[in-house]
Formats: sequence, C-alpha cells, structure tokens
Amino acid sequence: MYPAMFPELLAAERRKTMHAQADAFRLGKQARATRPASHGHRFLYGAVAALRRLGVSIRPVEPGDATLISEGFDRLSAESRRLRFLGPKTSLSSSELRYFTDIDHHDHEALIAVSRFSGRSLGVARFIRLADDPTTADVAVVIADEWQRAGLGSALTARLVERARCEGIARFSALLDAENEGARRLMRRTAASLRLVGRDGGTMSYEMELAPLVPGLRRALARPADCVGVA
Repeated sequence: MYPAMFPELLAAERRKTMHAQADAFRLGKQARATRPASHGHRFLYGAVAALRRLGVSIRPVEPGDATLISEGFDRLSAESRRLRFLGPKTSLSSSELRYFTDIDHHDHEALIAVSRFSGRSLGVARFIRLADDPTTADVAVVIADEWQRAGLGSALTARLVERARCEGIARFSALLDAENEGARRLMRRTAASLRLVGRDGGTMSYEMELAPLVPGLRRALARPADCVGVA
C-alpha cells in the first residue's frame, strides 16, 4: 500500500508517465525516418534518456522484493497477466515469489524497474539459462500497463542482454502468446536476429540472437554487477 498522505507523488508519476508516452511516440517517429541499421541504437538511447528524466531506476531483483513484485502483479490488467503467463492468472503463490526473487544472478537473472517517486515496481525482465544448452536462456518481460509503449521494456531488455552476455549467454528463447505483438516488437527491436522456431496452438516459440552491446549504453544504465572480461 502507498501512503495517502503523498498524493502529489502519485500525481507527479502520472504526469511523468504521460510525458514518457509522448517521448516514446516522438522517438518512434524519428527512428522511422532514419536508416534501419540505426533504428535500434537510436531507440535505446532515447528510451534510456527518457527513463533517467522520469526518475526510473533499474537494479537487480533481491530476496526482499517479494512484496514489490506481488504488488506490481496485482496492478496488472487481466490481459497483461494472460499474455505474460499464457493463461488466466489471479495471484502469485509464496513459492512463485520465492522463485522469482531468490536468484543467483548467473543462471537466473532478474532486473526490476522502480519509480523513485512512488517506490512502485514498473516492470521486471528475467532470463533463466537452459539446463541442456548453457548458451541459451528463456526470457520473460512484464511491464506495468500504464508504462507499456513508453520505452521501459526496451531499456530493461537491453540491460538484460548486457547481463546475459556477461554470463556467457548468446541467445534468448521465448514462448509467446500468438496475440502478443508487443513482445514480438520488443524482441525485433533489441535482437541481432529473430526467428520463429515453432507453433503450438495459440503459442509461438522464438529464438533471438543477442545483439552486440550498444557503445556507451552501460554508462547510461544502472549496472547490477561488473562484467569481468567483457569490454
């Protein structure tokens, strides 16, 4: 719960959300007018700059974040929950919250975006390395409804790609609802290449090769840990 005595903070966050959406529209319009090769880099730089202005911090998920993640889930619409969990989902169990927060930051990494104004969770991105292929990891990203299409998913995913490359992961795999066009756009925006590898009923399986790190992007994004041995 958030103190009713600070309505001005929540109002400020709503105003800044509107500015973020306007920034995302402007950045998208500018990027469409540029060469395709520069689209990804321009968009990511713009997204990071917008998040810095809006007071959004990105950091590793910690064991004490269970309540933060639970409250973020509770604020998701039924449609966002369905797309993330590939079916109806009304709550997170205590065992799921432990799994989502008790991570080793090597085979299982998760990053959370938090508003500095309200302290709310705005989104989470995570990868989990495959046991039978240590160079591949499953990826999942969820963004608060009011922050979707504002560049936050791209910034989180770009930072997750950096962490994955640090840990020896070369590609992400993702199982998506066939209707989840937003997730496909996000993968196309942040991947070096994306390919459809399977269909099963209402789901589609993708593999995305991780793009090279954007020069200078590390300095713009909060880092969960040093990446020893990676330039």
